[in-house]
Amino acid sequence: MGSLSRIENGERGATPVLVRALLDLYGVADEDRRADVLDLVRADKEHRSPGGESIRRC
Repeated sequence: MGSLSRIENGERGATPVLVRALLDLYGVADEDRRADVLDLVRADKEHRSPGGESIRRC
């Protein structure tokens, strides 16, 4: 299974490097929007357990 598929299925988080590449690919040039998306990636990383699985809170 590919890396994007694992991210889409919640099996792993995205990395800032990958997200920057995707933002470039999709032509997102607005720096504020890019910063907001990268902040979300960093926040997701902080909420993941050491094993890489998402900690789900209900």
